[in-house]
Amino acid sequence: MDNLSVHRAALVKQEFSDDFLQLFLPPYSCELNPIETVWSLVKGRYRRTAHLLRKNWQTHQELMDSAIGHITHILNDIDQAKLDRIARCNYKPMARALRGNLV
Repeated sequence: MDNLSVHRAALVKQEFSDDFLQLFLPPYSCELNPIETVWSLVKGRYRRTAHLLRKNWQTHQELMDSAIGHITHILNDIDQAKLDRIARCNYKPMARALRGNLV
């Protein structure tokens, strides 16, 4: 897990302590967290296609609904094989960092 404060909350520790060994990434190691790579991919695609949202919207709610729909489309469009590659690429550096943390 990364060092998000909710991951260290008592409820999380209570729920998962019996079934899982909790290992945390070193502080400030976003490059080791695969979700950061995925969000970077999503943000890049969003930035390249955000111009599609430019329109005279009547309300802020219409704009937000359109943006959320656009992000949902991007998320649904990400290739599963690409996500698998991201996970594999991040595994080795993450394992090295965790081993360093455990020593």
